[in-house]
Amino acid sequence: MEGSHSLQQQSATAVAAQLKALLGLRTVTATFTTAGGAAAGDTTRLTASPCRSFALQVVSDGVTAWTVLLQGSVDGTNWVTLATHAHTDGSGAIMWATDKPVPYVRANVTTITGGTSLAVSYAGVP
Repeated sequence: MEGSHSLQQQSATAVAAQLKALLGLRTVTATFTTAGGAAAGDTTRLTASPCRSFALQVVSDGVTAWTVLLQGSVDGTNWVTLATHAHTDGSGAIMWATDKPVPYVRANVTTITGGTSLAVSYAGVP
């Protein structure tokens, strides 16, 4: 049939990996435990050039209250809040920050109560 194209079905994981490579996207996931209490995560440089847009997702393992800040910095020392995720946003919800170009980011858990742990993931797009 003229003009027909074969479609190749790909898994969501494969498509996500291709988009990451195409967009220069890097994702970081860190686990914070209630036993460890409130804490700032490791400083990460997501790409060689500053990222402009960020996504922050928090998934709870029984934690009943949390506040997670996605913080950015131009020098890796002085931090500002780019996005906030709280228990009222719901486990698994994605919060966005746009037009905030910074080379360094970190997750900062300022409140964590009940349950076992939080899986905090964030990604940046240059």
